[in-house]
Amino acid sequence: MNRLLISIVVATCLTAAPAFAKRLGNVEKGYSFEVPDDWKITNADFLIKAPDGTVLTEIAYPKNGTPTPELASGVATGTVKALLRLTEEGGQTAASGKAWRGLQRFFIDTAGRRVVQLVCETPNGISLFYLQVPMDQWKVKESELLTVIRSVEFAPVRSGE
Repeated sequence: MNRLLISIVVATCLTAAPAFAKRLGNVEKGYSFEVPDDWKITNADFLIKAPDGTVLTEIAYPKNGTPTPELASGVATGTVKALLRLTEEGGQTAASGKAWRGLQRFFIDTAGRRVVQLVCETPNGISLFYLQVPMDQWKVKESELLTVIRSVEFAPVRSGE
């Protein structure tokens, strides 16, 4: 009986695990994300699209000064809420990964999509990413999609740069 239960639990975990098969990113800017195999980069400025309509993109953050993630998140949030008419849900939460720390915020856009903003502080400065997801996909794949956005990795700073 115990072996059967263990087998069922292991099989469930293996089949429910996200199928992350590759890393996609921007070599010039030195970052990448671990994404499902069917996601594709669609332009040279780093826009990743999934077949279900999910989009992951970087928005350039000005290199003036050395803002904190909190300041960068506040500025970016005010800007996108005003320009894109996003409605914020839930405030900001801390996030971190390999060689970065930051903040994430959740929004709903006028088309009813979930938008996740991720502000990362790295040795290279501030990076700002947005994940836009159709709400029906968010409801069934929230955990997988949060794993994707938090999988960002930054290349080490090269000496002399």
